[in-house]
Amino acid sequence: MMIMKKSIHSNYTKSLCFILLVLASFLTISATVHYDYVTIDGFEYEIIYDDVTGTGAASLFTRAWDYETEEWYSIQYEEWNTDSIYAIPSTVGYFPVTAIYGGFAGFSDIKTIIVPPTVTKIGRDAFSKSSLESIYFAYDNDGTPIIFAEFEPGPFDDEESVSSVSCGEFSNCERLKTVEFQRPINKFSPGMFLNCSKLETVFFNPSYVNSNNLSLDTIEPCAFFGCEGLAHFEMPKSVKVIGEGAFAHCHGLETIDISSITSVGDYAFAECYQLQDVTLNPSLNYLGEAAFLNCKSLTSMSIPDAITVIRDHTFYNCCNLADLNLNNVTTFGERSFAGCNKLTEIDLTKAQSIGLCAFFGGEVSCVVSTSPSGYGHLSISLREEGWGTQETTLGSVKKITLGENVTLLEDRTFVGHVPDTITCWSPAPPTFTVTTNYNWTFSTQAYDTTVLRVPRVLVNDYREAFCWSRFVNIEGMTVFGNGDVNGDGQLSISDVTALIDMLLNGQAGTSNPVNADMNGDGRLSVGDITRLIDRLLNGE
Repeated sequence: MMIMKKSIHSNYTKSLCFILLVLASFLTISATVHYDYVTIDGFEYEIIYDDVTGTGAASLFTRAWDYETEEWYSIQYEEWNTDSIYAIPSTVGYFPVTAIYGGFAGFSDIKTIIVPPTVTKIGRDAFSKSSLESIYFAYDNDGTPIIFAEFEPGPFDDEESVSSVSCGEFSNCERLKTVEFQRPINKFSPGMFLNCSKLETVFFNPSYVNSNNLSLDTIEPCAFFGCEGLAHFEMPKSVKVIGEGAFAHCHGLETIDISSITSVGDYAFAECYQLQDVTLNPSLNYLGEAAFLNCKSLTSMSIPDAITVIRDHTFYNCCNLADLNLNNVTTFGERSFAGCNKLTEIDLTKAQSIGLCAFFGGEVSCVVSTSPSGYGHLSISLREEGWGTQETTLGSVKKITLGENVTLLEDRTFVGHVPDTITCWSPAPPTFTVTTNYNWTFSTQAYDTTVLRVPRVLVNDYREAFCWSRFVNIEGMTVFGNGDVNGDGQLSISDVTALIDMLLNGQAGTSNPVNADMNGDGRLSVGDITRLIDRLLNGE
């Protein structure tokens, strides 16, 4: 029994000693951390180090702390000549320089900056509004990525002094032409190169741009917004998402490979006037609103099968878009293809919903000014005069096909086009959002010259239907019904009952007269009932 007590007392003593040792160690470590500030070449460096272990790191700031007034103040930079090249030191004293926080924001006397491989973090607005023409991030043997705008110290925590929209590490550098990344980066942050109008080259070390294993998977909103001088951008293969307005207003952008991208955000390439060659990833699952708005040089586009919705203004005023594959698109947003006057054929076989002015042609008179929430600088400059319906320049569409699921057409949907034929497969004449006799869904000329082709069994219905009756030339197509009269997707005795009801009551109701015309003669009769029964019994 005595031995057990001794053992318990011994364990209690050891536990207490261990706790005291941990506390003492913690207090000792805390007490050895020091903060020093050193000014080199007019730049303030903060050094955080441990005077016991001798470890620490330095960060470059744009401001210094006045301990008397307890306020941040701007550093007075030394004079530099306009041709200067500044290499940021890799060490300050014995400590590596690992971060840059606003060190060159607004600086006006340096053209080229070389960032040493020790730097791993770049803060918000670090180089914004500076006179930089080029910046070089030196190679790191370890391939350690540079982290952009991961966290902000001291004054940058103040919401009043930091935009909540953009990180803007290089934003508004109006002279910046070249950025060279010899090391991987973690992201293109929001507004990273915002309004760098002369930026021409963003270079990546080939071993990184071709890697799929980097943490760089997103180009954040407005990252390259307003980079008018950027003609080509080599997309790192690890990138999968392009954010809102990422390349908007890149007026000189001619080519960009987005074949590995799975999501293209709203306004992503809006107003890229010179953009000609775009290949979409077959696995693309999101194509944003106004994504290619006003891309006047775009000539062809194949929409991936996974895309079923074309949102508002997506291809607005792509006036040279002539080759278009809509694949599985069922929903067309407002003005989604307005102003695409080089289209020769519009296949809406799978369409279910067609928005206002979706294919408006001729004089494009739609105003686009909506910006994604939270990104005020995404306003699009495209403006057109008024809402007139003048058609001094007609579109080139010669063939329009409306699928059987189209039941409603919006105002001005096809105004500006005078096609040779309009083929409508709907089981009943689609209705219109505009109910006045002066309907503007189609061009005035189309009612006089276009041939409207509909199933023979519906010719009389179209001749009596609102707006459709204005077409002078209505042609019946021979269509052999499949027998699914009640539209439930299968053949059964209920289809026979529905067909008999149509013959007796003279009303289709919810039944499909096109599917009921089993012999394709353009009228419903006992012969259609006989054929339907034969098909049910014999599988004919």
